[in-house]
Amino acid sequence: MIESSVVNGVFLPNRESCLEYLRELRWSDGVRCPYCGASRLHKDGYTDKGAAKYHCLNCHEYLNDLTKTIFEHHKFPIEEMFYILKEMENKSTLQISKELGRKYDSVLAFVREVQEIAEKIENKVLCQKKPVKRRYEKDA
Repeated sequence: MIESSVVNGVFLPNRESCLEYLRELRWSDGVRCPYCGASRLHKDGYTDKGAAKYHCLNCHEYLNDLTKTIFEHHKFPIEEMFYILKEMENKSTLQISKELGRKYDSVLAFVREVQEIAEKIENKVLCQKKPVKRRYEKDA
């Protein structure tokens, strides 16, 4: 078993790399308010987790890079959440919690939330797929 200090020093991505990756995925067409869709935003500093903060000039809501994402309401640092996402397919939740020096229940709650969201996405995609008409089938 790897000690948590080794994992934190060697295997965790750095915070800014995680946030930059998330920004590239989320805001590829420019930052938009997740509440109203507007692009008229005022950048307003950074959160304690390092996420950029914004104020929407349209609906007047405050938001940040993590707003309305799976990362928004967790106390884990974003680099630990990225680690969990990466490793949850290959390692047990118990092993990940020990490596990170975190409570098993906290890691398990995050893993379950990820699994629930993945299942919802999968079900949505499956519901949206149109049946494939084979060449030999006639229109009804």
